[in-house]
Amino acid sequence: MPSLKRQSSLPVRQLSLVFLTAIGLSCLRGTTPCRAAETPDAKPVTTTWAAGHPELLELFGRPFAPAGIEHRKARFRAWPSKEQRFPFAASQPTLVRGPKNQLFAHCWSVIARSVDGGSNWKSLGSPPRGLPTPTGSKLLKNSFDGCGITPRGTLLAHLTVQYNDGRPYEGFSDPSYHTDLYVTRSTDNGATWETPIQLNRGPRENAGAHRCRFATLADGTVALAMGTWFQSESGPLPKAKQFSQAFLWRSSDDGKSWRRDDRPMCRYGAEPDLLALPSGRLLAAVRYQRHKLPGDPDLLASPHLLRSDKPPFTKSRQVGKGLVVRNTAILHSDDSGKTWSEPRLVTGFDEQTACLVRLPDNTILLVFGHKTDGSGQRFMASFDEGRSWSRTVYQLGQNCQYASTVLLTGNRLVSVSHRIIDGVGIFHARQWSAPKKTAFSDGGFWTPRPAEPLGVARSR
Repeated sequence: MPSLKRQSSLPVRQLSLVFLTAIGLSCLRGTTPCRAAETPDAKPVTTTWAAGHPELLELFGRPFAPAGIEHRKARFRAWPSKEQRFPFAASQPTLVRGPKNQLFAHCWSVIARSVDGGSNWKSLGSPPRGLPTPTGSKLLKNSFDGCGITPRGTLLAHLTVQYNDGRPYEGFSDPSYHTDLYVTRSTDNGATWETPIQLNRGPRENAGAHRCRFATLADGTVALAMGTWFQSESGPLPKAKQFSQAFLWRSSDDGKSWRRDDRPMCRYGAEPDLLALPSGRLLAAVRYQRHKLPGDPDLLASPHLLRSDKPPFTKSRQVGKGLVVRNTAILHSDDSGKTWSEPRLVTGFDEQTACLVRLPDNTILLVFGHKTDGSGQRFMASFDEGRSWSRTVYQLGQNCQYASTVLLTGNRLVSVSHRIIDGVGIFHARQWSAPKKTAFSDGGFWTPRPAEPLGVARSR
């Protein structure tokens, strides 16, 4: 927050607007597009993702502003659940349901199983982690990022190895940086694992490192939606191409071999979650996230950077710096994934990494993590396969991160997350039941807008 102790020649009202901008309160309530600050001639200094999404601004409020925090406390209803801690290190665990209501969760290095609805968990051991890297390269990270189970009961795990030529980590701008995605399978409940197979192909195609779970499609095909990016042939990747795309990999032989769809699900889609509906629709939730790109409005700013920036907010408006959007988006396919709808933002900023659950009455729950008010989980509902969403949002848990969720018999739900204890992420499971349908419908519904363009006020 900038200091206001020094003398200023600005009129009181304009000085107040600058101060309110610094703490994120300069927007009017309701559906008025946001202006982060005003100059003496009343021209806007910044704009954010919220300018084109007034319904989200009204529902979720400002992400980091004190008024936004109070707004969410007053508006989002607390929902009861039972949370338990278990002795496994974890970072953004994923959860799937197997035969006979068995639950399988990926923790930091092990797969844990529960046979009693999440009340108790036992380690099944670790998938293989010794993934290869090219000769002369430097290993940056070797990670276990998600699990799944096939209709035949085969356990699946996806793994990622990241490496470069030895320079400090830079990410997309490093032409030597690569990520390789692998899948391994176990047919004996994790007692033994097959040699991992690589999914991404060629020197330029990179994939993996996104925490997400496998899904089963209507025809029994196993699918993995995953973030992918393509390295430049030489030199740093141009800023305009420094982004991930979500692609779908499929296996029709119980996870033994995989093929990637030719067309991406969407750009800027991280940590996808996929749900096959009885109608044939594929519904997906992604963490819609990107930096500012060339071609964005000059005034578009990163909410993260605005917290520590000062007028005229030059740092917050830089191309390639900060995040101008990090929300949950919904998209769908009605042709088995050949084509996908444009992503639509469905949560506020930093309300992201979501999963989709279908209840027996065809209600779709979107359960998502947030980092706006500490950390925790929230959920909302759709009655029409993701076209519209409830204005009623529930607060499920606090001080724990991420929210991978499955449905058990009897309308019981289990969510897994990690809670930081003494600097270490620890695995937690939460048991709960969904509200009645009328609890959502009484508050009404709204229809999300397309995610892009960002920072531009627009009518429907």
